[in-house]
Amino acid sequence: MATNPGGPPPRPVAIASVFLAGAAVLGVLDVIATRLAIGNFDDAAPGALRVLLERAVDDADVWVEQMRGALNVNVVVAVGVIVVFGALAAAIRRRSPAARVAVWVAAAAAVCLLGVGIANNPEFSPTNGTDPVVEEAWSRLLPGWYSVVRSLLTAGELLTVLIPSLLLLRTSAGEFYRPQVAEPGLGAVLAAREARMARQAREEQQD
Repeated sequence: MATNPGGPPPRPVAIASVFLAGAAVLGVLDVIATRLAIGNFDDAAPGALRVLLERAVDDADVWVEQMRGALNVNVVVAVGVIVVFGALAAAIRRRSPAARVAVWVAAAAAVCLLGVGIANNPEFSPTNGTDPVVEEAWSRLLPGWYSVVRSLLTAGELLTVLIPSLLLLRTSAGEFYRPQVAEPGLGAVLAAREARMARQAREEQQD
């Protein structure tokens, strides 16, 4: 299926662009949710740390800083999703093979980084439920809604970067990014026609 050099991108490319823009939007929501969680954490951290110290939890300050670090990583990854995939949403609408490849590379990196965020989930526990007092204080560090919301946002981000990667494998997408062969202009066509007619006239004269 040939594509019009001056026309809009084919359907798979257009849909991929929408999904990538959606990934950027989800990244914005991810940043907002995590920043709210960090605000809650900053308010509750002194009290939680005091309880951990009173209950003689080993490396209490390390546990608290570990949660803070996990939240900060979530923000950094979400900002990266916003910047990279927001730019690629516009870039893939141009006939740039590099933009197509960049989507695949960025999607692979995003899957790895989001996977790290899942593995580095801030909702861990220093006592694994063995001390109810510590567990109660620890649970106040993050708002109750954060875990569910962040899981949904992460799943959405993964889908909205993986689906475009598959769409850009379609044949019509490949043709869209294939280098276009310049067609001869009208002047060149007329010149070739005149040369052909002159050659035919000479051949007739020779006959």
